[in-house]
Amino acid sequence: MSRIVSIGMMTLVAGILGWPLYWSLGTCRPLDRWLGFSGCKGSVEIAGLSTLSGQSLSVPDENGMSSIFGWVQTADGFRAGMIRLNPATGEESRRYPLRMQNGFSNAHFAADGKRAILGCSVEAFCTENGANASIIALADGTELEAIDSATPGVWHFPSDKTAGANFPVGAIPADQGRTVVIPEAGGTLRLSHGDGREIGTLLEASEPGYDRENRFSVSPSGRFVALAQRSNSAAHGDRILIWDGRSGARLTAIETRPDYRIRSLLTWAREETDVFAVRQSNETAIVDRFGIDTGMD
Repeated sequence: MSRIVSIGMMTLVAGILGWPLYWSLGTCRPLDRWLGFSGCKGSVEIAGLSTLSGQSLSVPDENGMSSIFGWVQTADGFRAGMIRLNPATGEESRRYPLRMQNGFSNAHFAADGKRAILGCSVEAFCTENGANASIIALADGTELEAIDSATPGVWHFPSDKTAGANFPVGAIPADQGRTVVIPEAGGTLRLSHGDGREIGTLLEASEPGYDRENRFSVSPSGRFVALAQRSNSAAHGDRILIWDGRSGARLTAIETRPDYRIRSLLTWAREETDVFAVRQSNETAIVDRFGIDTGMD
């Protein structure tokens, strides 16, 4: 009888301990970080922030500070705003309101790391002064210029280099202009030389268990390309993919646990050794930092 009781108690204890252990092994949770399974180095939570689903977090500057965009909680409810913070430590310097209206939905960062252009899902009356878009300073959210453009949609910062007229909208130069990353309408992601000669396919249009997702982030030097591949399966979470922007070789594929869902495009660290993934949990944004092994010095 005592043996049966002992076995029952052991089973009960295992059950009680099993769930916390399983939870802690989730992507970017304590045991996962300690054991290094996913390469997650740390996470910070930002209360009172609903981030954008495209680009939302800027590359950290020389002081480690970034700007993150979305709907920020204030005394009057949520409104369009920007938070200046260190994404590695979570230390905030300040929250800034933006002169954007209810359609605020996208941000694109300038290559100089100092400005961003903000746009809306509906261009009419996008900003408080009725303009289609707004260029702001990343340091303090000051509006530098209101944009009334006849071109529908904003997909890059106006003064930054694009791939040129021979490439489709959304194509971005990489490797200092020697190559071009090309997203295609069906979901395929390709890499070509700057003169249009094909290098290879980075991502097929359809991969089992994942959505057709080809929105990508080029690293500050242009050498690497990162993409968060969205899961459509309960068997696994989203996947982080890294390619060499020169050769097209896939360098890293980080698999995550089933409940891990990335909300925004990946953001590169200034040194290109890490990427930041932004998630959303109710009214709290979570920024996870993953170490990236590119195999290069």
